[in-house]
Amino acid sequence: MTLQQLITTVIDSRSDDWIYDDERQTWVYALDLDVRFEGKPVSLKAPKAEEFHEPWAKRYPSSHAFRANFKLWYRNSMVRDYFFIDVDGHRALLPLPRSQDQLIITLEQERVARILNRAHRDQSAYFNRYIERFEVDEAAELRPV
Repeated sequence: MTLQQLITTVIDSRSDDWIYDDERQTWVYALDLDVRFEGKPVSLKAPKAEEFHEPWAKRYPSSHAFRANFKLWYRNSMVRDYFFIDVDGHRALLPLPRSQDQLIITLEQERVARILNRAHRDQSAYFNRYIERFEVDEAAELRPV
């Protein structure tokens, strides 16, 4: 599988095509078990929780925001890093936009966010409401971190 085929697979997948394991913090693609996301939960109690201070991330009922990192794996190869911001008291993981003033994300980021947020179905309404604040630009590139 090429990198582009893998990214296309992720983009074209549905959120319910992914099997979430809360204990291991993994999302495995049910149609190809070699494809998975791995991440670490953000904890307010963790000494290394990295707070995020851009104004857009603080415009929610809870103004605490934290950076979260998720990796896309194919078999034993780490293929891509995705950076998200955990907002509003862990109610939603939002993609890192182009800049603090331009809430523009890629289609890839939007689709990955939907996959990751599906793990917490009870809070999906928050994600659906918050992601509407972003503009999806299919030609945009991921923001360098």
